Amino acid sequence: MKDQFLDDKTLRLDTAKIMVIDEADMTMEFGFLEDVDAILSHMKDDVTVMVFSATIPEMLQPFLKKYLTNPELIRIGSDEDFAAQIRHILIDRKHKTDAQRVEDVLSAIHPYVCLIFTNTNQEAAALAKELRNDGYDLVELHGDLEARERTKAIRTIQSQKKSYIVASDIASRGIDLEGITHVISVGFPKELPFYKHRAGRTGRAGRDGMAIAIYSPKDAKAIATLKKQGIVFEEMDVKTANSFPLRIVQPVQRKLIRSQRKFPV
Repeated sequence: MKDQFLDDKTLRLDTAKIMVIDEADMTMEFGFLEDVDAILSHMKDDVTVMVFSATIPEMLQPFLKKYLTNPELIRIGSDEDFAAQIRHILIDRKHKTDAQRVEDVLSAIHPYVCLIFTNTNQEAAALAKELRNDGYDLVELHGDLEARERTKAIRTIQSQKKSYIVASDIASRGIDLEGITHVISVGFPKELPFYKHRAGRTGRAGRDGMAIAIYSPKDAKAIATLKKQGIVFEEMDVKTANSFPLRIVQPVQRKLIRSQRKFPV
């Protein structure tokens, strides 16, 4: 659209009265916000700008302040059910690297599908590389991937052929799976609501789920804040993880239910 408007001049957006930006945070995550900025800067000053976004990250704020004058903020309640079936586990990173600690956790849980979150695109790419080097067959999904790579990753994820998915918070919204048994947070996000979004990807539809957070001393404030908000954390030691019920077998039942639906008696 930017090329047609500014370069080829085959599209007249400058006459538009309303500009709607949907999924603004994903637009920023995937690097298209500069294109939107360029388009808006060539539109009329009195254009009405409407922005829809599941989250409003700090990095999005300068853009919003630039183009929104006295905006009205409308919040829509989340329909996510953070049910009691989700257990929140804390694992101390200690002296190990993120990748080493993640591998310690993965060896203890043997997940059906595990969604692994990092706080930046760069961290997601680095973690995915290290896990692959150590033999993990995984999919990575984050804003630094090319559009074709992201499309391929989402298709692979939807096929449910991979048990491990490394993703950034915003990019992960392209994932729609029922069978996520475990979520691992590598550190806590700067914007704490993201932690709840992460945890809410498991334990859906009445199933059990587990949200595991690998933390370091810098995360103490975030953990205390989430506890005040009602989240009950259990602290565990990976060295003795086999003595804890970290494994979930419920997806096997899900497969049987699907089979019954497909082949009714």
